[in-house]
Amino acid sequence: MFIVDSSVIISFYREIGVPDVLNEFHRTGYLIIVPSRVYGEIKGTPFNILTSAIESGSIRLCSIMDAESCNEFKFRHPALSNGEIEVILLGLRFRSEGKRYWCVLDDKKARKVAEVLEITVIGTIGLLDFMEECRHISDEQKRAFIEILKSSSFRL
Repeated sequence: MFIVDSSVIISFYREIGVPDVLNEFHRTGYLIIVPSRVYGEIKGTPFNILTSAIESGSIRLCSIMDAESCNEFKFRHPALSNGEIEVILLGLRFRSEGKRYWCVLDDKKARKVAEVLEITVIGTIGLLDFMEECRHISDEQKRAFIEILKSSSFRL
């Protein structure tokens, strides 16, 4: 399963403009999880498409369900967004349950915190690499998507 931060949703839905690539990834046997706090950060058109994907079951909405843990983590890591915090906390939970997961974070500070906590972390580019490896997208598509991201104002 892939626990994604808002940068992933923005990259696929707005920057690259291929929400179906992410929405249909579950057909390869992998689950995309959007933490509730990430869902709360998404605004505009991506939000509507994401809502439809959640309603259809192609993407799953998940919550840490423990505001106290989120607040304590935020106190220790004030530079992180609420969404990044929930991605990391869900990664910790899934790791403790022995589940196979990847936290998909692009923010440098969030990735550093995740790595210190020994959480399995990749970025949007890593997710594209994984999608290519499992033949969800072609090498040509991956390269085209990366070029779009490089030329956009969105930072990875």
